[in-house]
Amino acid sequence: MIIFTHHTGEPHGILGAQVAATFFQRKLLIPSIVVGVRRDFSKERLFGFIDKYYEREEKVVAFSHLCGRKDLIGLAQELKQMGFITLLGGPQARQDYYGEPETNSHPHRFRGLRAVMDIGFHGPVDGLNLEHLKRGGTFLEHSWEKNIFLEVDWSNLYTFSDTLKKLDVQLGQVLHAVGCPYSKKTQTVVLPPPVLLRGKGIPEIKVRSEGCIFCDVSRDKGYHGSLEMDRVLAQMEGLPEV
Repeated sequence: MIIFTHHTGEPHGILGAQVAATFFQRKLLIPSIVVGVRRDFSKERLFGFIDKYYEREEKVVAFSHLCGRKDLIGLAQELKQMGFITLLGGPQARQDYYGEPETNSHPHRFRGLRAVMDIGFHGPVDGLNLEHLKRGGTFLEHSWEKNIFLEVDWSNLYTFSDTLKKLDVQLGQVLHAVGCPYSKKTQTVVLPPPVLLRGKGIPEIKVRSEGCIFCDVSRDKGYHGSLEMDRVLAQMEGLPEV
């Protein structure tokens, strides 16, 4: 399986996607890699690589960390039309899959990716099994726990611009807190009117927010506690050597 994601080409890992690929490889026995697609990629050459990679593999492809890129959404759509089962994961999978509410009366709102992604999955990768990967038109959720799969094969990350290149990961990550501890703290944020409208009787707007007002990831993912320190240290011991 290929897990496609956004990547800049800098030497940093992508913890969530690489954990997922490691889980598919070691627990579900599905050969898996992560491919970070750079913005200047050659579409023709990428599809050539995909055709060759999937010659003897089940046509299941995953996406994570889309970074709002329409070209990655378009890639998923074309692969779906070619007969691939498309899977969407990551901390914002629920929101990206379902979209914003009341889109019929608010046409400017994001309608979601249900027409593009066969399967949406929210939560730690432990909740996926082989049967789930055969379903279509479904959204799956698995609750966050402290005893989650955290093995990482740091060598499973590649980038693609005009050809597949193995990325030498020099900056890895470890998971300490599951989600954001600030996301459960409700606060009221006061938003003043635009500068041009101040002093003209336009009132301030009060918005109730959980977590940082600018951070949608913390709100979408929530907070589920911190991992035990021995698990954090075990992750640190497994970081790539530089």
